[in-house]
Amino acid sequence: GGLRRRLLSALTGPKYRSLAVLPVANLSGDPAEEYYADGMTYTLIAHVSKIGALRVISRDSVMGYKGAKKPLPEIARDLKVDTILETSVAREGGRVHFTAQLMEAAAQRNLWSETYDRSATDVLRLQSEVAREIARQINVRVSPEQERRLTGAREVNPKVYEAYVRGKFYVSQNTPEGFEKGMQYMHQAVEIDPADPLGYIGLAEGYITMGHGGAEDADVYPRARAAAEQALKLDPNAAEAVGILAEVALYLEWDWAKAEKLFQRALELNPSHAMTHYQYAWYLALFNRLDEAIVEHKLARDYDPLRALNTGWLGWLYYAAGRYDEAIAEARKGLDLDPKFWPSSVSYTHLRAHETGRN
Repeated sequence: GGLRRRLLSALTGPKYRSLAVLPVANLSGDPAEEYYADGMTYTLIAHVSKIGALRVISRDSVMGYKGAKKPLPEIARDLKVDTILETSVAREGGRVHFTAQLMEAAAQRNLWSETYDRSATDVLRLQSEVAREIARQINVRVSPEQERRLTGAREVNPKVYEAYVRGKFYVSQNTPEGFEKGMQYMHQAVEIDPADPLGYIGLAEGYITMGHGGAEDADVYPRARAAAEQALKLDPNAAEAVGILAEVALYLEWDWAKAEKLFQRALELNPSHAMTHYQYAWYLALFNRLDEAIVEHKLARDYDPLRALNTGWLGWLYYAAGRYDEAIAEARKGLDLDPKFWPSSVSYTHLRAHETGRN
């Protein structure tokens, strides 16, 4: 049996199941270009995430490695992945120079590398091409629908892409000033080309974030819905927009059947979208479908392992399901990731007290 297995493995090549796209390095030598590299990290991950058979780590968990000199095997252990994509970008006179190198993390072995020189209008197509090449090199199955979505990448007005990635760069700073500045850039993207979905996706994501942040502005959910609907008119496969409409159906419209259908469609379009798994978990918890909720929440944690939100709240779900030992373990992990994340500390204290009461 062992020999047969080894022969089969030699014939089919190693099976890779997970990937971390490290932050795109800015090779322009100009620190002002940093936002372009950071924004490109986000859109590159979005493209690679269309490969359903591959677990792709979310941007929040990889950004901590920006500029870090940590060895690849260590990063791979942190994120529990077997492959890592390292890339760099420099722009010059309407051209984008891009390099990509796919590594088998544990052995630090180069699996594939390529250098691209493209017009800035082809930046999205270039990222789609990289995603398709990764799937080919590591031999993961791409369904016909995923193949269609990957080959369907469009040209983009470089000014739209620039406004969008600037918007992403500022919004992700998680400060009120950064958020306001980022949303201005998303509006700008829409004004430059109202026929491009990118700006609408950015606006929808921004408004939904405001809604979860308890914004006093009562119309943020309707605004998120309007922007997401417009994005979907322009691109019916925009997974982020579908996920946002699922949240609107859940939190604003209270249309449970519609919400579940939309969550499932969003995860079909992008199985690696951690926030959609997280929101779907809480939808399931609402209907006391706790075992399913825990499965979804664990997926959110697997796709975004370094974010305390995904671990701390998982502890609460375990607690609700009466699985106290697992609840304590997750709450403790959440505290290790971020000692200031209150759900972890509250649930940890509460659970320890509960455990003492049980003994």
